[in-house]
Amino acid sequence: MEEKLKFANFITQKRKESNLTQKEFAEKLYVSDTAVSKWERGLSYPDITLITHICKILNITEHEFFMACDDLNAKIEKNQAKKYRYFMTSTKMSLYFLYGAAIITCFICNLSINHTLSWFWIVLCSISLAFSITHLPFLLKRNQIIITFATASILVYMLEFIICMYVSGDWLFQVAYPITTVSLAWVWIIMLIIKYLKVSVIIKSSIITLIAGVIIITMNPVCGYFLGEDMATIISYMDLTQWKNDNMGNKIAFLCFIIIGLVGLFYGIVIRQKIKENTVTD
Repeated sequence: MEEKLKFANFITQKRKESNLTQKEFAEKLYVSDTAVSKWERGLSYPDITLITHICKILNITEHEFFMACDDLNAKIEKNQAKKYRYFMTSTKMSLYFLYGAAIITCFICNLSINHTLSWFWIVLCSISLAFSITHLPFLLKRNQIIITFATASILVYMLEFIICMYVSGDWLFQVAYPITTVSLAWVWIIMLIIKYLKVSVIIKSSIITLIAGVIIITMNPVCGYFLGEDMATIISYMDLTQWKNDNMGNKIAFLCFIIIGLVGLFYGIVIRQKIKENTVTD
């Protein structure tokens, strides 16, 4: 009897919080107000087929319906989710507005000042690159990572091409594209490892850490090569016996990443082996 009274008081409270009379509540459920009155007096329970509809009308969860009390944790999580969705929607709409305002403003200014569209294309490509990173993943239903990375990579090459056309020079194919290709190749490798390599998180993270160490120690030599630096300088970037040049910080970071990556890789392999042994034993 106590459970019925508890349920009756809960339903009554939630109905009143929803600003519904017994008759209005009954009409929404397509039942008689007498049935509602019996629920609220603890004489009977609603039919099981009405539970989902009742929860929707009273803005409660099915868990709260059966427990006849507020689920505070669920309400907190629901409110947090609602705030997060509102924040994300507001952020995306704000960025839409800012992107559009920047494009329109630069379009008008370029035509007004130069009487032609020149540097505007740099702005348009730059904003498109930003848009591909901040908004494109949310607009895609599948393969978000691959398509976003591919789009961003293409736009990086386009941006460099447009800048080269605007400022002129022979640096595009000799310097910009080669360095960009090497840089994006590393990014693609890491992205493919994260998405497709079927190993534990520890092993995957360790492999990425090792790759990061390689990137740290090799990017200066690669850039130096395409920028035309002498071979002695390029070799010094990776010479771990020399610690008095400007690349000392990179060498220290390289060793730290390699040590952390190897330790993590060893630990991940040991854990994986133990799991296999336990599986075989079971």
